[in-house]
Amino acid sequence: MEKYIGVLAMCIAAGILSALVHMLLADKEERSFHIKNVYFYSVVFYGAMSLMKAAVGEGGKTLFSAFNDMEALTYIHYGVPLIIMALALPILIKLVLGFGKGQRFIGLFLSIFSFIIGLEFLLWGVISSYNYIAVCIAAMLLSFGILFFYKGEIRFFAKENAKARAAFILPILLLWIVIVLIFEPNQLLLNNLDEFSIPYFTFFGIMLAEGAAMAAVYTVICVFVLSDRQLKLFGTIIFGISAAGYIQGNFLNGEMLLMDGNVQTWSSVQKAINGAAWIIMLAVAAYLNYNRRFKGICRKIVSAVCVYICLVQLLSLVFMIASAKFPDEENEFVLTTNHMLELDDENNVVVFVLDWFDRQIMDDIEEENPDFTEALKDFTEYTDTTSRYAFTALSVPYLLTGVEWEYGMEADEYCEYAYGNGNFLSDIEGQNYSLGVYTGSRHVGDAVKEKLINYSNEITREIGIKKAFYVMSDTSKYKMAPFAAKQMYFYTTDDIAEIVVNSGEYTANNDIVFYNELSQNKLSIDESGAYEGAFRFYHLKGAHPQFTMNENFEEVEGDGGTQLSQSKGSLKIVYQYIDEMKKLGVYDNATIIITADHGQNTNVMKESALDTDYDMTSTPILFVKLPNEQHDDGPAKSSAQVSHTDFAATVINAVGGNPAEYGRTFAEIDEDEVRDRVFTYVVAPDKKYARYVITGDSNNPEAWREAAGDGAD
Repeated sequence: MEKYIGVLAMCIAAGILSALVHMLLADKEERSFHIKNVYFYSVVFYGAMSLMKAAVGEGGKTLFSAFNDMEALTYIHYGVPLIIMALALPILIKLVLGFGKGQRFIGLFLSIFSFIIGLEFLLWGVISSYNYIAVCIAAMLLSFGILFFYKGEIRFFAKENAKARAAFILPILLLWIVIVLIFEPNQLLLNNLDEFSIPYFTFFGIMLAEGAAMAAVYTVICVFVLSDRQLKLFGTIIFGISAAGYIQGNFLNGEMLLMDGNVQTWSSVQKAINGAAWIIMLAVAAYLNYNRRFKGICRKIVSAVCVYICLVQLLSLVFMIASAKFPDEENEFVLTTNHMLELDDENNVVVFVLDWFDRQIMDDIEEENPDFTEALKDFTEYTDTTSRYAFTALSVPYLLTGVEWEYGMEADEYCEYAYGNGNFLSDIEGQNYSLGVYTGSRHVGDAVKEKLINYSNEITREIGIKKAFYVMSDTSKYKMAPFAAKQMYFYTTDDIAEIVVNSGEYTANNDIVFYNELSQNKLSIDESGAYEGAFRFYHLKGAHPQFTMNENFEEVEGDGGTQLSQSKGSLKIVYQYIDEMKKLGVYDNATIIITADHGQNTNVMKESALDTDYDMTSTPILFVKLPNEQHDDGPAKSSAQVSHTDFAATVINAVGGNPAEYGRTFAEIDEDEVRDRVFTYVVAPDKKYARYVITGDSNNPEAWREAAGDGAD
């Protein structure tokens, strides 16, 4: 928070100083302190600081993010030049323009700057230093041009038109704020209370406060700073986009993908038709605001539309809050990073689940670099593997219980059902193994939480105010945007989850965090003597979109990441973990399983809409090393037709239990055996349901057939 307050404080303090100097330079009869002058100079000094940051190569960031390392000396380094500028700039304006033209220039600059930057912030949210500098330069040039060459009248705020200005713009601003900051974010959260561990009423208060602040700031700027023409155009644009976005979100979107990182695409025809609809809607908005013949009626229609939509959404929100089933805070828990890097000195079963890591990605990696898997030479690489389910919400609980989902169950309902009816973790614990499960807390049920060494019911949740504003407004804009513009506001469920920071909670969304922890703290031996073995289950981001890490464990933003590079990086983390096991002397006797919770799930059994997507089949990677398994040249490849249904038996066998209770182990499946394996594609409880039986090689789409029936497995 210091960087935000500090940067603004420096700009505003310098702005106040300049406004005082400006006042002192005026003639006595015109000498008065103007808030508008403080605004002008503060804007200019913010631009000057942006220019300094751009000069050192940080112009692509916002000014606030560029001051991430702000400290006491920063105020001196930037404060001294700002003070000099604060004294010199008013004098320069007085010398070049004189007092009268200087005040007119300030008014013109502020109106142009506020119009452009105000629209940009509403539409995009993030203003980089480069962008800010460009807007300042454009506003300055246009202001000089108007000042010296435009002879027409430009009408600004006057006491007699203040009420009319406010009456025009306030309903439009409230429409935008209610849709973008209040209704849509809260609706999204209320419909997914069990998925996101976000304290709802704290979140609601933050979004309400941010909405109120935006309404106040924008109303003041629109009423007191913009010209009449700018005000009408600004209101028309915001009203048109808000109303069209409301219609888009409620009637034109059609079926939307889960925001789990998969990119949804629309055909050129769909984009064209949708774009035409937007042109018509924006034209109607322009007609209503610029119609002179029926000006009074049209203005009332605009206000009525704004009030109607706001009331409908606010009443709907009240109903949703009243009917929502909020989680019982007394039963809430988190999975921490406690004991994450502790192993037993003799018996270890280590499982890595690299999210989304499809066999097809592995094929590409091995084709590019045949030696990439040399670090896994003691493993058996199963090249014909299927998961039981297509999405993490079902796949991770299934791996940790062996209990199948029943048709019609919500994901959270299945999670509790699976752990409540499964004995998998209890059977491991029965062999006196410590249980460390490192995945998202929502993937583990209440029935087993206290068995886990990394369980904690001490929860301290802090909501990132800035993160909440940007991410949740993007969720609204993504829903509201036309098809052609949706990718500008792309977000994932991981982004929403990261709004809340829980100190010490494990996250499967950022492999760099795991890598840094492993690099700095290394693996260690559990010296407590309380257990005879260790079971560790690590869920990493793996190949899952969005691609935020490269193979060198460096964070990448935007389109800078690739699935192949991130996948390599995730596997390299596993390699480093294995190296640490070797240094500790616990590698040879360990059972290590490297798999994915599912393969690609966007285009299962259908041709891909994008040339770069993997399509048709869903085949997670699977590498298994049994105790004392060694190969001279490896990893050894097996074409045995295995599945996640064989995972539980393999683990139970490794800890010394009875695998027959769970089926057969991976090693017991013969390469010549042809099996029927089941794969269920479903967004629980029953959306997009499809059940496939795979007979033969799962990498071959012809081996997949959709099974008939109502979903009962």
